[in-house]
Amino acid sequence: MELRRDGVPVAVEPLVFKTLLMLAANAERAVSKDELLEAVWPGKVVTDATLSNAIKLARQAVGDSGERQAIIRTVRGHGFRFVAELEPVAPLIIASPLARELQLPPNELLGIGAPSELPTLPAMPSLALLGFESLGGGAVPDVFVEGLTVDLNARLSRLQGLFVVARESARRLAAARLPLAEIGRRLGVRYLLHGTAQRQDRRLRATVHLSEAATERIVWTERFDRTLDDIFQVQDEMVDCVVTALLPELERAEMERVRLLPSEHLDAWACFHRAMWHSYRFTADDSVQARELLLRAQRIDPGFARASAGLSFNHYLHAFLDTDGAAERHIQAAVENAERSVALDPRDAMCRWVLGRASFLDQNHDAALASLDQALLLNPNYAQGTYARGFVRVHAGLPDPAIADLDAARRLSPYDPLLFAMKSSRAIALAIQGDHEGAMKWAVDATLEPNAHFHIQAVAAACLQMGGRPEQARATIARAAGRHPGYSVKVFERSFPYRDPEHRALLSNALLAAGLPRE
Repeated sequence: MELRRDGVPVAVEPLVFKTLLMLAANAERAVSKDELLEAVWPGKVVTDATLSNAIKLARQAVGDSGERQAIIRTVRGHGFRFVAELEPVAPLIIASPLARELQLPPNELLGIGAPSELPTLPAMPSLALLGFESLGGGAVPDVFVEGLTVDLNARLSRLQGLFVVARESARRLAAARLPLAEIGRRLGVRYLLHGTAQRQDRRLRATVHLSEAATERIVWTERFDRTLDDIFQVQDEMVDCVVTALLPELERAEMERVRLLPSEHLDAWACFHRAMWHSYRFTADDSVQARELLLRAQRIDPGFARASAGLSFNHYLHAFLDTDGAAERHIQAAVENAERSVALDPRDAMCRWVLGRASFLDQNHDAALASLDQALLLNPNYAQGTYARGFVRVHAGLPDPAIADLDAARRLSPYDPLLFAMKSSRAIALAIQGDHEGAMKWAVDATLEPNAHFHIQAVAAACLQMGGRPEQARATIARAAGRHPGYSVKVFERSFPYRDPEHRALLSNALLAAGLPRE
């Protein structure tokens, strides 16, 4: 997808383009500032000046201005509205090599008439990969476009918890140039992955979109620019990048979708995704709601591995956040549910991930690392698995490989709901290495991320104390204690078990000096 004025492509920054898409997709109403911030800069702290500049550039891109407001109008006290007339156009999904090869009109690729019976939409997230349209004067080699599509389809098909339509079925419908909603209906999928590719000399640009089929709404988009020196290397890099970026976006889209469903319409998968939305808010009340949803998912489908995995993570959170004074019971339940999930589906990376986290809290660092290694063998692009291994490595006394994992996790998922934990863990690793300035920076930055809980405040206080900022450390500890009455060094040590006694003492002594009581 690209922006054109009078048929001429207009260069526009990705975030400005996302702003335009958000406004145009909701042209029937005014879009609030908060909605724009969440859609364009999810999880980021953005100033009003940044948003105003994006609106200004969006207006310039479509030939509008703040004075005219003929296309994008400011709605005082609320937000902005796309007021120009929109004419729906069926998307051109692919300049199909298949259609050229067979020399057939599009309707013959589908058979005669519409299918007599539409497939049932799977409960799990479902996707069809439609392919890439070759744009511009410099044609992209068919071997690249087809190879990229085939490799992407193969990689996505191997992922647990994702239903992917066979390539040939998606290919036939894409060649017919039907509207996205109709393709989704005929294939029986919720999401469609499609894009464009163009070349100028040795430069290649590919743009990928993830769309919700029923609404034709773009959920996620990304642009890739590469030099076309080794076509297969570029193809491999792009497949890795798309799979890495796509997974968390699908998870976010599913969590948002089921969050709004009526409770009586929730199946096992919907219960799981709504539970994970609650889990990532990291509060005691949300953890209770998440557990009820996961137990319901387990009752609906006793063989659903992710229900058990979610319950393991839920018990982990209850123990880690010290919600009810029964940490040891929750740790045991976390291990048991994780082991059950692995037994139900040993190929699901999430099941290995929760077993690694539960084993860590059970103070079995080696077993935790072994489970997380298995998770990453199953899915090398698993951002939360990479983060969790870095987290455990910090507490196992391996700060160097821990930092490598934590940096890789942030690269894999720069807007992850656990971003605060990635930054905080890096701060601990730096503190262990004696880099107190770096530790303070990362630890304080972690407290500014959404959903950062009281433990994150405590880590910041410890780093500030070690860095020679005792007054700031005491103020930060006071905030942590205010968010969790009864907080103590004992609670911290149970949630962060260190294998090396010296590392445990380093953090504990700093917390004591900052004013956190021993018990």
